[in-house]
Amino acid sequence: MALARQQSNFLETVRGVQSVKLFNRQQQRAAAYQNLLVDQFNAGVRVQRLQMLYRALNGTLFGAENVTVIWLGALSVLDGGFSVGMLFAFVSYKLQFIARINALGREERRVQDAGPARRAGCGRGACRAPSATRRPPSRPPADAAIELRGVSFRFAEHRSCRCCRT
Repeated sequence: MALARQQSNFLETVRGVQSVKLFNRQQQRAAAYQNLLVDQFNAGVRVQRLQMLYRALNGTLFGAENVTVIWLGALSVLDGGFSVGMLFAFVSYKLQFIARINALGREERRVQDAGPARRAGCGRGACRAPSATRRPPSRPPADAAIELRGVSFRFAEHRSCRCCRT
């Protein structure tokens, strides 16, 4: 939110530069921009602090969970309910499952982050066919020749539009 306010202020100042100069408001606009820039920086610091706390708590929680699973598994091995191989297999499957779930969460966040950019790109008509009202490109002279050999074309896998990846 702080980034949006800072950028909005900047764009308003750039678009209204004539009015700003006409009414001699350069100092006020610069001060307002610097204040918003500081607010943005402070918000970033707060986010970084929260991320550090989250990582520390997450590491502690999953570390304690791993120790608990191995401890209970070792007790089960000592009691004869599990073999050492079964314990290693269980732990490795558990770690693989957690890694896959984490990857799924990262992919979901990546898709969410890409959503607004995808819609913004397509909303401007970036991936639409050229309209009939546009002027056709100039044609090369009649004596020009182009020869193509062994040329093929295809979109990237599962993508038909370069700008929105659909």
